[in-house]
Amino acid sequence: MIDKKSAGHYFSFNDTISYLTDFWRNQRIPTTITWRKRMTNREQVDLIYDAVKKINQAYEYWCAKNGVTLYEMQLYYIIKESGKESMTQKNLSEKLDAPKTSVNSIIKKQIEKGFVKMETNPLDRREKMLSLTQKGKDWAEKLVLPLFEFEENAVSSLKERNLQIAAKCQNEFADSLLAQIKQMTDGDL
Repeated sequence: MIDKKSAGHYFSFNDTISYLTDFWRNQRIPTTITWRKRMTNREQVDLIYDAVKKINQAYEYWCAKNGVTLYEMQLYYIIKESGKESMTQKNLSEKLDAPKTSVNSIIKKQIEKGFVKMETNPLDRREKMLSLTQKGKDWAEKLVLPLFEFEENAVSSLKERNLQIAAKCQNEFADSLLAQIKQMTDGDL
């Protein structure tokens, strides 16, 4: 729970690392894997999902500390990461992998706060272009830039080979899972 004094305020790198360290110490998800007999397929699937869940929990923790939802943070994250001044609402929905109605609600909320502005695309009047106001740019820097630093520090603490193997395995799992689902549904996705 965030108290009103801390909601929406920037936390220093050391404060956040301390919070994250305390947070992970109290989790029931194992931080190390002890190999034993060959794991069942279900146990291997759970291992992948547990790792993804831990990553999501770190982002959710950051969001809670800053008084935003995960989707709100992702909106700023995507815009900052793109390096572009604006993007279409459709493109944002695709990058968020969220329903248009959910994205529209998030955008409206950010417009009301004065962080985002929406204009009609001059090249295609059916599209809406989103951009950050100066207030939104300032907020995005306080929200997202420290997160970029945390991610980069976390990645630099890993051996490059292990990171490559983990990413490769996760992508292979995702590709195989999607192929299986498409095959069983005759490609109706």
